[in-house]
Amino acid sequence: MNEVFDQVITEMKERLEPQEFQRWFRPLYSLYSSDSSLTIQVPNIFFKSWITDYYLSDLKRIASDLAGEKIDILIDVIQKDTIDGPSLKKAEKTRDMAPGETAYGTDLNDKLNFDNFIVGKSNQLAHAASEAVANRTTVYNPLFIYG
Repeated sequence: MNEVFDQVITEMKERLEPQEFQRWFRPLYSLYSSDSSLTIQVPNIFFKSWITDYYLSDLKRIASDLAGEKIDILIDVIQKDTIDGPSLKKAEKTRDMAPGETAYGTDLNDKLNFDNFIVGKSNQLAHAASEAVANRTTVYNPLFIYG
C-alpha cells in the first residue's frame, strides 16, 4: 500500500502547482496501511483540516483507481508525545529537496536575516519591531512596515 501512497503523491504532484505541492504534500507520510485503508501522517491540525477540506476526495479517488478497489484514507496528526519516536523521524525525512529548501516550501531568502541586517537611524524602529515579532516578545497584529 506504500507504493499506492507514493503513486498518489506523484499524481498530485502532476496536478498541482509546484508551490502548492511543496506546501501541502511534501510533509505527508504514509503511516499505516491495510488492504482497504491508508493512514497519512500530517504535521499539525491545520494540515489535517486543509487536506481534508481541499484534497481528501481527490486522494481517495486516485488511491482507489490505483488499487482497483475502494480505499479509505485516514489522516493522523503527529502527536507531541511522539517527538522522540519513529513518527517524527519519518516526518523529518524529505523527498528530493533542493539545498536550502524547507519541508514547507517557503520562498523566503535565507540570506535575509537579522544577522545581516544593518541598523541605522532610518530603520531602527522597524528593526526593533521586526525582531520583537520574530522572537515573539511582543505582539503586533499585523506588523506593517511602509517605506
